[in-house]
Amino acid sequence: AAASGNYSVDVTSTGCSSTPATAVTVTVLAPPDLSITVTDGATQVSAGGSTTYTITAINISANPAPGVTVADIFPAALTCSWTCAGAAGGTCTGSGSGNINDTVSLPSSATVTYTAVCSIASTATGTLANTATVSGPVGATDPTPANNSATDTSAVQVVADVGLTLSDNRQFVTVGSALTYVITVTNTGPSPAAATVTDALPAQLSGGTWTCVPSAGASCAGGSGNTLTDTATLPSGSQAAYQYSATVMATGANDLIVNTASVALSSGSDPVSANNSATDTNVVSIFRDGFDGTSTLFPSVIGDGRDFVTASLRVDATLLGRLSLMPATIASGRAADGRVLFTLELARLGQNVALRTVTTDGIGTHVRSPWQAVDVDQRLLSFAWQTAADRNDAFLTVNGTQAFSLSAGASLPLTQLWVNVENDVPWLVLLGN
Repeated sequence: AAASGNYSVDVTSTGCSSTPATAVTVTVLAPPDLSITVTDGATQVSAGGSTTYTITAINISANPAPGVTVADIFPAALTCSWTCAGAAGGTCTGSGSGNINDTVSLPSSATVTYTAVCSIASTATGTLANTATVSGPVGATDPTPANNSATDTSAVQVVADVGLTLSDNRQFVTVGSALTYVITVTNTGPSPAAATVTDALPAQLSGGTWTCVPSAGASCAGGSGNTLTDTATLPSGSQAAYQYSATVMATGANDLIVNTASVALSSGSDPVSANNSATDTNVVSIFRDGFDGTSTLFPSVIGDGRDFVTASLRVDATLLGRLSLMPATIASGRAADGRVLFTLELARLGQNVALRTVTTDGIGTHVRSPWQAVDVDQRLLSFAWQTAADRNDAFLTVNGTQAFSLSAGASLPLTQLWVNVENDVPWLVLLGN
């Protein structure tokens, strides 16, 4: 390339006739020296989060540079939108989305600066290497090509704020009674996470079983034992809710049952650790019947001492609509002497309404049945109670198909149904028997 300056060139026509030579002055400009930088100001970024790149192209020479190209092909894990502003006479396209491939003008000492706001895929791993380039007009050779591209590298890490709450929705328990905790684990992001949930039951509790209800894309598992341990998969914004039931076997120090549950990321970092555990405390009392809170019971006569009793009931719509993962005691069946033969509980497990029975064995310990889905679309509930011929067992059938086998002395004739009442509203209305 020639040095910059003015040159005279003789132009002579060719052909049959002779034309006098014409002098044309051509101005030759030296190639501009262009430079570019790119940075997001971070050495680490979060999967599922966002980052902002600042990309600046500058003409550091005294020579003007029209027709310059600025380009940035963003990594596949990024979804970006950008804006651009020029300074000292630099001009560029004001905004855009996706990759940058912009033609700009850079007079001497002018700059154009792009601000690219990028969301990071939740599946991103490893590192993000983002390279921006600047190239001069066609035919111009940059005297310092080494600064015509720049790369920013950031490590991708898992950053998830997982939190846990724990409650059994009561203050008092009795020895032998069933106790149910609801443990709710959430991930407020930004990254998806695998998290280990742990709850080692206090020594006073035994016979633990748990059911897990995931939502918003989470996954988790049920199980049994006196230590709940599960690794839940939690996308950002999702939840895993555990219903953990056990039986009170004995009193503890100061007649208190203190239970603590916790959650921890399997990998990555949690920016808020204060919400990773929770504790629930109950007082063990010999004076309470196990129905805490504002609930009361009222009796209805449903049997006359025979071994077979049926009843048709209507479930209150308002209370049914409020049903949650925390079990609600709706009624108990009792013998003529007042002994509780069975208790009916409802809970909402995801999209299903489920029912379980709680019976009492010969030493006063509550025995829980597995949860079974029941059809309450018509708000109707029916059951049949039948005592076996030897009266050592009894059978409870709900809505015609859900059968629970009861034993351990629970086979006394059923004579009364005590219905639970919450805020003056009974869970069940007896339609006939």
